[in-house]
Amino acid sequence: MIELDGSFGEGGGQMLRTALGLSLLSGKAFSMHSIRKGRADAGLKNQHLAGIRLCKELSDSVVEGDDLASDKVVFYPRRIKPRTLSIDIGTAGSITLLLQTVMPALVFGPGKVRLKLSGGTDVPFSPTVDYMRNVLFPFLLKYAGIDFQVSRRGFYPAGAGKVEIILKPKFIYDEQMSFESYCSFVGESAKKFSLTQRPKITAIRGISFASKELESSEVAQRQAISAKKILVSLECPIKIESFYGDTSSIGSTITLWANFGEADGEQSTVLGGNALGERNIRAEIVGKNAAESLLSEIKNGGCVDLHMADQLAPFIAICGGSVQLGIITPHLRSNCYVLEKFLGEKLKIDEEKKVLFTP
Repeated sequence: MIELDGSFGEGGGQMLRTALGLSLLSGKAFSMHSIRKGRADAGLKNQHLAGIRLCKELSDSVVEGDDLASDKVVFYPRRIKPRTLSIDIGTAGSITLLLQTVMPALVFGPGKVRLKLSGGTDVPFSPTVDYMRNVLFPFLLKYAGIDFQVSRRGFYPAGAGKVEIILKPKFIYDEQMSFESYCSFVGESAKKFSLTQRPKITAIRGISFASKELESSEVAQRQAISAKKILVSLECPIKIESFYGDTSSIGSTITLWANFGEADGEQSTVLGGNALGERNIRAEIVGKNAAESLLSEIKNGGCVDLHMADQLAPFIAICGGSVQLGIITPHLRSNCYVLEKFLGEKLKIDEEKKVLFTP
């Protein structure tokens, strides 16, 4: 049984999400105490319970302590089975954080899994669906086929967004393999992460979305135009598309990403930035915030943005490689703590050079 201190480092819910995914993948049981200790609303929230529920339904795993506000969870994993599942998080719980929980176990899983998810697609303190599709997934396509469809956006507080994802691993995790043997197999069969020198920027892309109620005020276009005015200084092609749609709660979002190098190039990479609309905040300010977020990531000099570093950490630990960081975040350090408990010292951080690497 792996023992985890949920208050380690920044002590957020990401530690539980990472532990659940690694437990499903490795078959190793874990216990985590002091979950989200120090938060005003410490313990498990509905968002975390939805992640546990998804893990249980994917694998028939056994869980103790999966109650609202519980500060301790014990998880006994069983193998994921190829299947189709529908999960409604309720309200505006983040769909992307739910997917983060199971992504390592599905990308390196036993077969095709189809998920139909309802909840928040673009909500505070989580990646937007456009970020996940256009920034995270390009890094993972060498390991799995990913079909990701967003049929309805969900903003705070009602949520009710709808997403469907189909994942087909390219390196099937055979039940006869030990987890350690499987990691060696993937590391030898697939390209390792090698992102140590960032190529020249080649293009900026983006999606600006707003509820239909905001179309008469041209909110999506205004967000896009404002962002583009700031990004023209990068002297590369810029294309930001604007869309409107039906939503249960009124809102807006803009996600931007910068492509570096050729699409199939050895060092090609992508950095992202985004912003959400807020009541009494003009669309031009929302677009400006997203553009400045992306510019900040570019100026930091990393081959991945600060949010991508901790999301990729489990995949780098399994597949091997090295990544130049712009910033070393508390989120990343907490993730590395959990990874070490499950995988041993497979991932290290060079503090001076800001490089995340496998020894």
